Amino acid sequence: MIGLEGDSITYVVDPKTSDECKTTVLPKGHIWIEGDNIYDSTDSRKFGPVPYGLLCGKAFWKVWPPKTFGRLGKN
Repeated sequence: MIGLEGDSITYVVDPKTSDECKTTVLPKGHIWIEGDNIYDSTDSRKFGPVPYGLLCGKAFWKVWPPKTFGRLGKN
């Protein structure tokens, strides 16, 4: 996840063909997601903000890189 409702997100529209950037403010009840492969991910850059209602899980642990392995949460 990259951003939560109310955040201003600047993203590269299509990194395969240009470096054009756009900025959007996430509406209430939405998040912004991006995959780990900027050149071949189907994510919010293609379909926009995702409603919370479509989420089906939550991350609790970080496993990579190994030196940062551990529980996710507020510091």
